[in-house]
Amino acid sequence: MDPVDYSEAKELLAKYSQRFAPTFSAPHRDLVAEMTTKVEDLDQVSGEIVDLVSRLDKLNHPSEPIPDGEGYDIITIGPFRLRAQRADPNVPIKRENSMMGYVRGGPADPFRTPEVRVMEGRLERATFTFYQLAHRVTHLTEKLPGLHSFECSSVRIVRNHLLEHPEGKSSGVTFDTFSYSTKDGPCVKGVRRDGQMQHMDQGFRKNSEEFLSRLIKTLKQAYLST
Repeated sequence: MDPVDYSEAKELLAKYSQRFAPTFSAPHRDLVAEMTTKVEDLDQVSGEIVDLVSRLDKLNHPSEPIPDGEGYDIITIGPFRLRAQRADPNVPIKRENSMMGYVRGGPADPFRTPEVRVMEGRLERATFTFYQLAHRVTHLTEKLPGLHSFECSSVRIVRNHLLEHPEGKSSGVTFDTFSYSTKDGPCVKGVRRDGQMQHMDQGFRKNSEEFLSRLIKTLKQAYLST
């Protein structure tokens, strides 16, 4: 998973602030300052999320599968080493996207060492912070001159239905789980019980890309408008 680049959004927000400054009321100036800070926070938190996923992947899988006799490879998962048979004896097993999922606060899992659990806690908190920050930015654009409010459904679904109001009638996704992978990043409540399949989180990578593209589009429209 590649880092999320907020440089264009920050540059456009600075240009917007400069252009519309003569029209700002005192509350507008406060809101622009808050939005600038939150976009910077999103940049920092997003970088932390990508870094934590990468580090966790190395801890959970310290090496690529290694040959162990004709048609077999050794795969490392946490503290365990598994001998796996190849589907094709001539084609080594290749790890492409390993997803780790668990119940938050659940019983100790032998696949997750104490170091991994501490780092997963940091990843959870950074992920939850991302959605709170992103959701707030979508609302700030509603209050500022020249900006069009933008809807980011992926952020709204995770923040409203999975984090803030999971017990509500419109959600019902109460099984408190977390998962992550190098392809999709962290996923809120990615492990589900039967009957709780609504409001699926598509993962941080896809959600953050959607949020950032919509934010950039909104800022461009304001800056380029006459």
